[in-house]
Amino acid sequence: MDKMLNLISDNGRIVERSKLLRYTHMLKRDFDNFIDTLIERQPIAVRIEKTKTKSAVYYKKIGN
Repeated sequence: MDKMLNLISDNGRIVERSKLLRYTHMLKRDFDNFIDTLIERQPIAVRIEKTKTKSAVYYKKIGN
């Protein structure tokens, strides 16, 4: 868990989902389960930006 939070912190406290998936080298299913746990514990928040052609998901570290 600390590694994931450190990756987010190192990227300016906000990082795009695709970038975080590449950095962690996790399977999508495992990543989704892990990120859901982090969201439930509230050290990170999710932001979804939609345009006409694509959607982007960002994760932001909350607090320290």
